[in-house]
Amino acid sequence: MSYQSSTPYRGYSIDVHIVSARTVSFHGVGRRYKVSWTISSSGTSAQVTAGFPERLEFMSEREAFAYANNRAHTFIDCMLSQAPGMLSPAESVRAPAPN
Repeated sequence: MSYQSSTPYRGYSIDVHIVSARTVSFHGVGRRYKVSWTISSSGTSAQVTAGFPERLEFMSEREAFAYANNRAHTFIDCMLSQAPGMLSPAESVRAPAPN
């Protein structure tokens, strides 16, 4: 299990959680990495948080971290581009848990 934080992006902290797992493939047993990411507002007044597990598996931790970090940046950009008032700072955004 690995936790990594990236530099704050547009006032939000990004935390990436990477879990290694063994998978069976045509080439035998291999190691793959699953990733989830959360964002939280850096300021103390606004408490916006979001967390998303990704359903993809990656060949390396670096690849998993880069993907999750890019997805978090995209989510933040989309959230900030919404019309004012669409998402109040106190709201919490969560993705549904995977089945």
